[in-house]
Parts: sequence; structure tokens; C-alpha cells
Amino acid sequence: MVGADLANLVNEAALMAARRGHDRVTHSDFTGALERIVLGAERKIMLSIDDRRRIAYHEAGHALIGMLQEAGDPVRKVSIIRRGRALGVTFQSPISDRYGMIETYLRGRVTGALGGRAPELLVFGDHTTGAESDLEECTAIARQMVGR
Repeated sequence: MVGADLANLVNEAALMAARRGHDRVTHSDFTGALERIVLGAERKIMLSIDDRRRIAYHEAGHALIGMLQEAGDPVRKVSIIRRGRALGVTFQSPISDRYGMIETYLRGRVTGALGGRAPELLVFGDHTTGAESDLEECTAIARQMVGR
């Protein structure tokens, strides 16, 4: 993060602390603020039990593949709480900044992005449109690999 990003994070954490009735900003306020900035604001919608179950399997697939990838980024959070356009999220971030990406890492990112579709097919017998952004991510990575 650059200075402006850090200032935004601190401001968001202070707002979150105030909403939660805290008299000081805590670690959980910073964590919540970071999730809000990176993943988007939490959206309250009612999903059926079947939808939540499917989303849970989908995100678990991402997390499992993400944890098994040797060259991949660590899984930081898995959630079926709707944020932004996503119905669920598996958040991975690198331990340190990356400047040059090896092919193994990029292939791992593609595999991880597709990891949500596999449990849907195995458990439910079909796929949903919930993997649309995963396919967009795979396409973008593949194009960059070929183009660069």
C-alpha cells in the first residue's frame, strides 16, 4: 500500500470502530477495514440454504487448491458472506511483493481459480454462473502469459 492507501485504511478502521461502539481502534477494526477495502462492502441478502451450501463448496474448492499449490499465495480468508458482486470469496495474498512471476505460480493461479468449479460438478453435477469471475480471471492470466 502507498501512503494514501494506508490513510484510507486508518480512516476506514476508525469508522468501523465508531460503528462498533469501540472507544479506540482495535486489530479487528483494522482487519474489517482491510476486508472492506480489498473485498468490498458486505451486502446483506437472503440466500437459500441450497445456495449457501453450493457457495460454501465452491469457496472450499478454491481454498483447498490454494493451500495445496506450492508456488501459490497463502489463503488468508474464506467467506460465504456476499461482498460486492461476489457471493463468496477466497482471499489469497502474497507474503511479500512479487515483481517477476514464474510460470508455475501463474499456472497455480489458474488452477486455483478453477478450483471452485470442481466441487460444484462433483457434488451437484453441474456448474453455476457463480464461476463467471473465476473464468474471467483465468482468461486474463492466460492472455498475459501468452502476451508477455
